[in-house]
Amino acid sequence: MLGGVIYYGVKTSDFNFKKTGSARSMGSSLHKGNNHNKEVQINSNNPTMVYLGSFETNVNYKEDSKFVVTQISAKTSDEDVSIRLQNNNVIVRDIIIKEMSLKRVEQLISPRGKEELKQKIRIELNRLVPPDEGVIEDVYFTKFIVQ
Repeated sequence: MLGGVIYYGVKTSDFNFKKTGSARSMGSSLHKGNNHNKEVQINSNNPTMVYLGSFETNVNYKEDSKFVVTQISAKTSDEDVSIRLQNNNVIVRDIIIKEMSLKRVEQLISPRGKEELKQKIRIELNRLVPPDEGVIEDVYFTKFIVQ
């Protein structure tokens, strides 16, 4: 997919984005919130990968406590979004640790549970990015251990 603009939207309580165009089309997404509308142009010609870090957190498992060790990266629509995530690293880490610690071990060891966690992290991280600046397109676990 070279040489095109795709417009996206990610569903959160603040705004909606979803892939609605083709690589050759030019488009926008409509931001709705706080009684105003805002057109969003997202250029997907410069997707960027950003390493978010290594994370360890406790999770509940019956009476015992287990922990999860992960390494997480994200694909962003633009380098500016990656820079914003890096500049807000403390908030990014807090969001990820909070979302991981809300899960039970049974959820984290299943493929569906991991996918749900990735989507929840993506949605929450997108709240850090003004909709007119871009979007976090995907979250990737490069390491995932439950002990």
